[in-house]
Amino acid sequence: MKKLLLLAVFSLSCVCGHAQTGFSLGVKAGGNYTGFTGEDVPAEAKYKFGFHAGAIIEYALTPSLSIRPEMLYSLKGTSMKFMGPDWESINWETVNWEEYMADPEGYEFEVGEKEYHFKETLHYIDVPVLAHYKVGNLFLQAGPTASFFISSKSELDGDSTPDDEETAGGNDYRKVDFGYALGIGYQLSHGLEVSARYNGGITNVDKNNNYKAKNSVFQLSLAYIVGKN
Repeated sequence: MKKLLLLAVFSLSCVCGHAQTGFSLGVKAGGNYTGFTGEDVPAEAKYKFGFHAGAIIEYALTPSLSIRPEMLYSLKGTSMKFMGPDWESINWETVNWEEYMADPEGYEFEVGEKEYHFKETLHYIDVPVLAHYKVGNLFLQAGPTASFFISSKSELDGDSTPDDEETAGGNDYRKVDFGYALGIGYQLSHGLEVSARYNGGITNVDKNNNYKAKNSVFQLSLAYIVGKN
């Protein structure tokens, strides 16, 4: 039993000792600040908050350079405020019903305006494959990303629209969205890392390219890498 215990301790020390030039596993989570960019994106469209969480695999090529694939569940999308007709403001007592019955489509109701709040949330599985370069405790990251569309949810003033919870293949969103990632971070003690990253889309989110808009996501993350000091 003592020999087995000593062998286990020795093996663990070897794994930790070679973690600088081998595989490491980790987890990460954080916030998204997400929106769309592109010529068809209306000026009213704004960034909104989401989150991401998932797993990390890191393979160290040298003590300074490693390859880091990640798999992250990520909420993206956009939000918008716009003015539109306030149908609840119609004074039905002032409606000229004879004129309305004579020309229902052409009749103009006396309506006010109100501000509407629209939110579109997109659910993705992000798979970035990053070059991770370390200088002291500071590190830089860059590489391509592939985002696999899961579903979307549209809300108008807090109420789901008829297209609520559309899944991949059931709407006009591209099933796989390609892009790039650029990041910077700092390695803390005991395997903890804090980082900031920008994820930019290369392909349009609309699979038919009728609507020219690309995902744009700023991320702030906290990660834990097993075996790092």
